[in-house]
Amino acid sequence: MQIFKSKHNGLEFCQIYATKDELQNEEIQEKINNIKKSGSRVATFVSGNNEYMKIIERIIMLEVEKRNAL
Repeated sequence: MQIFKSKHNGLEFCQIYATKDELQNEEIQEKINNIKKSGSRVATFVSGNNEYMKIIERIIMLEVEKRNAL
């Protein structure tokens, strides 16, 4: 599971990337619920194990490109 947090205009946003198996884990469910209770805007993305690393790699590349552009 990967969690990416950001703030924009005073609002906190949280993107959670997990596999179906990870979402069955009670600890992970508790962590997600705590994030939701904190008032963050939460988006959960679920993928299969095969696509997971490709998605994470792409997110990291986009973050690096965004930071380099600043």
